[in-house]
Amino acid sequence: MRIASHRISGRWALLIVLSICAGLLPLTHGVGGAAIREAPTPYTLRDVIREDTAFDRSRFIDTYSAIGHKDPKWDAAAKEFLERSCEGFGFVAEWPAFQPPNAPTLKELVVTGSQLIQAGCDDPTVEYLYAAALTDLNRDVEAAKQLQLARRHMEGKEYPAISVLATAERLKRFSYILGSAQEQQLTNTIEANALKVVRGDKSRVERRCIYNTMRAALTKDRPAQARVVKVIEGMKDADPWLAAMVQGDYEVSAAWDARGADVAAKVTEQGWKGFAQHLSRAHELLTRAWKLDPTLPQSAEEMITVVMGEGGQPGETVYTWFDRARSAQFDDTAAFVRIMWALRPRWGGSIDQMAAIGLSGANSGRFETQAPLWQLLSTYEIADDLRDKDGHTWALPQFWDANLKVLHGYEQWAPAGARRDWFRSWEAAIAWRAGRFEDAKRILDELHGHFDPQRWSIFTKNAELAASQVYAYTGPRAAEARAATKDVEAGLRDKGLHEFEELAAQTDSKDPSAYYFNDYLMGLRAAAGFAKGDWVDFLPKGGVHGWQAIRGSAHVDDQGALVGEWDGSGVLLLGEVDFGKRYEVEAKMEYSAPKGEPAGCGLALDDNGQTYLNGLFFSTGYQSVSPYVNGHGVALSRTIPKTNTLDLKLWDGRFTASLNGKPVKVGSPDGPPLHASGNARLAIYSLYPETDTMVRVTAIRVRRLTERPEELPESASN
Repeated sequence: MRIASHRISGRWALLIVLSICAGLLPLTHGVGGAAIREAPTPYTLRDVIREDTAFDRSRFIDTYSAIGHKDPKWDAAAKEFLERSCEGFGFVAEWPAFQPPNAPTLKELVVTGSQLIQAGCDDPTVEYLYAAALTDLNRDVEAAKQLQLARRHMEGKEYPAISVLATAERLKRFSYILGSAQEQQLTNTIEANALKVVRGDKSRVERRCIYNTMRAALTKDRPAQARVVKVIEGMKDADPWLAAMVQGDYEVSAAWDARGADVAAKVTEQGWKGFAQHLSRAHELLTRAWKLDPTLPQSAEEMITVVMGEGGQPGETVYTWFDRARSAQFDDTAAFVRIMWALRPRWGGSIDQMAAIGLSGANSGRFETQAPLWQLLSTYEIADDLRDKDGHTWALPQFWDANLKVLHGYEQWAPAGARRDWFRSWEAAIAWRAGRFEDAKRILDELHGHFDPQRWSIFTKNAELAASQVYAYTGPRAAEARAATKDVEAGLRDKGLHEFEELAAQTDSKDPSAYYFNDYLMGLRAAAGFAKGDWVDFLPKGGVHGWQAIRGSAHVDDQGALVGEWDGSGVLLLGEVDFGKRYEVEAKMEYSAPKGEPAGCGLALDDNGQTYLNGLFFSTGYQSVSPYVNGHGVALSRTIPKTNTLDLKLWDGRFTASLNGKPVKVGSPDGPPLHASGNARLAIYSLYPETDTMVRVTAIRVRRLTERPEELPESASN
């Protein structure tokens, strides 16, 4: 993946100067001279987490104690898993630096959940929470299996309606795995239980948790949402706040459905009429909800969007509702996100107003909360609105100084160690993005290379490459590195290839800038060879170039093999080069896993969020080879040695496969061909993510295909 060179073009320089002269960029506070009022209450996200965790304990642990599937073999472990799950999912809403040091991680929950299932535990609450952790780690096939079991094991017992609803909602997310009949059953379950959970007066915490579950279950299925709303309108025993919120949500969605996604000039007269009618109704319902319970911010959050669309009532603006949301929860980031969108120039706001919202969080000084981080997030939103892809907004003194002030405040608040380093990593990332490479180098040196790559993720998918660029641009060959990068970006690939060959040859492999030079060099060589139809060696050298560890970790061992190691969530190494839809890949690979545990590995071909849904995998333990097509695999018995050579030929969504030179029958897709909505991406994958597996690839090469493989039917090219 290439990294921008941070040059300020003439167009950008002119835009920045004009913006400053026009008064768009100075960080004034408020609108029209009016200051944004600070929230008078100290209620924060940490209070929300505390209350919601207590609610989850009653929902999960008490339910298990009352009607769960208990057995002495797993009872104690199940209760511990449920307790840790309540804690873990509570803290998911917080940034890592704000989480307690002992907060459970999703990977920990997956490991302990897997152990319970393997021990024979068939309790639906355990299965649901295990599936929830799997889902959040994008292990959807396994999650769907556990959710189906949880639904089956809930039958015949009086499980809370919110649990039945949440299970059906999560399972329905995997519609591409389910048949149409099961999908309709889930819709029926969702509608029936949504009507159950809304009945009766609720406490504030119950309202919030039930509303969040209902919103997730209904907003993506407008017909189901409309049917539920219609019934709620006539209910006498519905909680009034929940009823108003669910109906208000529907009206907001219906308004935008009526308007359509086109720019304003293309919206029809009928579209505008429907838009106005639905927003007017939403305004009435959501205002009612706010008056019923102003201590909950959700109604005010929604009203920011409503007022953005309709303009608001006399004396009412998006600030009115942002202020009300913050009065309910001081660090309400959902309200921040909504007002930042509402204040974009396209909706009648300005860059100045967006910046003021960020500064209101920065000036709060409440570093025990997430509010000061709004300053950094607002800079990101402003850069996005300006279509600034090269980091120039971050370099402007107004933003740079304010962001640094916030980060230094957090660094003073956070205890020394990983939590403080998290903020320091963010500071290094911002310095890199702003093109202040000397500042970034100083921080990276102070962190001794132990930076948090997630803090760079809003800017780049490859933090290691970005950090290496910092050293390349500040080292003894900085001028040559910048010139070579500039030549590649200008399309002078042959010249750039020669320059990067020299830089790589002159740089010691232990130098932190070597990764940057070698990564560019590998990419340029691969592109040149692939374009000519040559075999391209895709095995990285001198670092994990061209591959990203989505699950597990990756390194190149002393023998030059690419190694993926399990970290609790499996092994998934994604190729960073997009080879298109017509290519052949050949790889020699092996794996090791605990004796007796299910294990296997192979190559996957698609990157649609489910990189393991299509490809070829082998298992030495089961002595089988398994081609997967759109998530459906068939295990074929075959003698499988320790090391195997896989060959796959991809052509417009279908592929052929062979293992050790012998063809493997690949089924036809059930539904659209893979990659129907995007290009293919190559991945190395361990077939059983719950098993401690190490995958070792000793050779992998790719070449472009110019003719359809004879084994594929003619229709495969359509």
